[in-house]
Amino acid sequence: MSKALIQRSSRSTIGFINPGFYGDVQTNIEGLKKLWQADASSVAVYEASLSGEPQFVIVTRYKDGLKERDITKPIAMPARYTTANGDGSWAKYLSSFKESIDHTWSEILYHKADMDSK
Repeated sequence: MSKALIQRSSRSTIGFINPGFYGDVQTNIEGLKKLWQADASSVAVYEASLSGEPQFVIVTRYKDGLKERDITKPIAMPARYTTANGDGSWAKYLSSFKESIDHTWSEILYHKADMDSK
């Protein structure tokens, strides 16, 4: 397991994506991976396949707190995505997103270390 995957953070977002078209969603996540790498974001992607509907779960860890959501990303996501994936990629991503996702939702998680078992 890579060091990045075991880093802890007291603030995280978790996003759930239920694909309507699995392959298209996987392709979209691969495009997002290029963006996350360019941004040096701490992101883990999981696949849930046995506990209900298939879904992807995307967890973003904010090592410096929620300020990372805005301060370190002053350029809008469409421009950053295009820089990471090439001209026309944002429009293609949006089109595919609208067509391939059944539903999605997300939450912000706050770690309560004082309630941990260790």
